[in-house]
Amino acid sequence: MIKKFKKTLQMGQKISKTSPIIKKSCYIVRLFEHIQEDNAIHMIMELCTGRELFDYVEAAAGRISEAQVGRLVGQMLSAVCYMHDRGYAHRDLKPENFLLQAPPTDDSPPILKLADFGLSKEISKDGRRFTEPVGTPYYLAPQVINQNYNELCDIWSLGIITFILLFGFPPFHGPVEIVKGRLYVNWKLVSLTRKYFRGSASAANMMFKMLTFDDTNRPSAKALLDHEWLKMNTPRPKNADAGTTTGSGMISTETIDKLKEFHAMCRFKKLVLTIIATRLTEDEKGHSTQAFRDFDTDGNGRLSLYEIQEFCAKQRSDLSEKQIADIFHELDTDKSGHLDHTEFIAATMDASKSTVFDDSSRKRLISEAFRHFDADGDGTVSKQELADALQGKLFTEESSGGGGGAGASGDSDLTGLFNKIDKDGDGTISFGEFRAMMGEEWNWKSDDADQGGGAGASADAAAVSSSTTSAGEPSTAAAEGVVPKAQAGVAGRK
Repeated sequence: MIKKFKKTLQMGQKISKTSPIIKKSCYIVRLFEHIQEDNAIHMIMELCTGRELFDYVEAAAGRISEAQVGRLVGQMLSAVCYMHDRGYAHRDLKPENFLLQAPPTDDSPPILKLADFGLSKEISKDGRRFTEPVGTPYYLAPQVINQNYNELCDIWSLGIITFILLFGFPPFHGPVEIVKGRLYVNWKLVSLTRKYFRGSASAANMMFKMLTFDDTNRPSAKALLDHEWLKMNTPRPKNADAGTTTGSGMISTETIDKLKEFHAMCRFKKLVLTIIATRLTEDEKGHSTQAFRDFDTDGNGRLSLYEIQEFCAKQRSDLSEKQIADIFHELDTDKSGHLDHTEFIAATMDASKSTVFDDSSRKRLISEAFRHFDADGDGTVSKQELADALQGKLFTEESSGGGGGAGASGDSDLTGLFNKIDKDGDGTISFGEFRAMMGEEWNWKSDDADQGGGAGASADAAAVSSSTTSAGEPSTAAAEGVVPKAQAGVAGRK
């Protein structure tokens, strides 16, 4: 379903700023689209079919092992680390705001997604601290109550959640009270006797680090991800050190092969694949998400050049260091110096081998991508629209929120690139020609076999163009066809 908010200037600006973050991480509930009307904002979110973490813990009734808690805490820290690295504090972390992607099974442990960014705020680059007393009372850090805090308030909140997961009850004596409009909490920790806690010293050590009262001594999410307790409880791919992993969800040499293919593509196709990657369901991503998690050795939700090089070396890849660096910088569309989940998926997804890529999903994704580049909605991509895309004018709005974008330096021969795609030489790229550029992997069976811009392709282009109204809002058909019901969901509830 679509989540609707009353439109305010502040809300509109916040969504515009944060949407690149919540479109590009495998640890965060994804935002597919946001549509602004005169008095409302509609957000089409990723569907998480599992429950809230709170419900999962309550149903488990103390049957969650320490190892399982470690895996859950690792995922939560990865989400927070990603947000902090991208310059945002969440400020309302609680079990209700972590959603299970799908109901867990014995073969498929819980995968958590962070949701609800209504109270998130940009971290000041000059060290200025937050002063607004926001959040959910029991999870508030002492500094939030004193109205003088920074992003490490999120770490305290995670410490509270970790305590509850390990012990089954909250960490502080007495209730949270509001006296004369001011919040009061009894910060005295419960007595941690063996009666209550039979876990490891390593688990207790990490939990207390997160609950460090003085935030100048409280560790960051990045530092905590290196804690021995998380390493002990984070499953590694089989034979990862030998670089010979295979099987479902495991990294294999196919990942390297896909990176090579991406490197050889024309710049425009790389850009199209990155747009498509922002719109994939979890099923459509296939093994690429697990491959990303396996590459991400420090668990911060972003890949460094070193992590890519290290894996390629273990795989005994024939890629040179320069080729790896070139691929890395091509994938780094927002020029952040790291690869986000979406950037990685763009290069490694395989529509030809995935069992969930049927003709319907291929047509949906290619149609959405074409409409993204057809800025004036006339059913074709002009040379100027291609130039704008390669220079980042269209791309940064969709996926990075920052300058640059893929192809920011421009193609060395824009005219040559355009002419290769414009097969019939009419000065525009039709929908059929766009499909032809994407190759057999992304095509589907249809009556309009003419890939070079003939009548069938024109009909397709007209259908694509008509799916948006003159005001730029999706028509009823687009709302039903562009994002299937299986993808839409609620970001989380207060």
